[in-house]
Amino acid sequence: ARAHVANADRADHFPGNLPAEPRIRNRNPKGYLANLLWANHGQHQSFLYDFRDDPRILTALAHDEEATIVMIRHAWLISLLNANQSFEATLATARRYLRIEQRFLEAFGKTDATANLVTLPLETAVGDPGASLELAISQIDPGSHGRLREMPERVTVDGLDALVRKLRNRGLNLDYEPAPRRNDDAKPVYQKPYAVK
Repeated sequence: ARAHVANADRADHFPGNLPAEPRIRNRNPKGYLANLLWANHGQHQSFLYDFRDDPRILTALAHDEEATIVMIRHAWLISLLNANQSFEATLATARRYLRIEQRFLEAFGKTDATANLVTLPLETAVGDPGASLELAISQIDPGSHGRLREMPERVTVDGLDALVRKLRNRGLNLDYEPAPRRNDDAKPVYQKPYAVK
């Protein structure tokens, strides 16, 4: 986030006395991330990378053989669904996010990239969110056991298919096909993710 650096506890400092201060983080993002991870290097660690975040850490992530990245393709569409802006502004943002996503995939697709990237389609995450979340957790932390006890609160995705249609009509090449929603009694139906190693 531009205005703050936050962990789950919203503390002012991270382990190792690393300040949760955006100006310090932004001066050297790779060094900040390295120090953040090193302070807890004996434990499993996870963090969220958003396409609005600093792209300077992408190379470090792609070349970290210990890293597993789980990505939902076109997940940024959800943030555009209920955006309070004109469609032209939404289209411009969608074009920018699509370019960033393509650069992200290119960074992890290079032959010298050693991180493990697991990609899930957005339609799978929308159609069967519980199975998708369990699959993501199992990729991030193979030692985790058991099913989810409770689903996190989710935003509505009503209108997603219509938004994708409008964006495609304006020339965006989106890899998204609406998936039928499942009811609670149905068996999980999700495509196997693909991995880039």
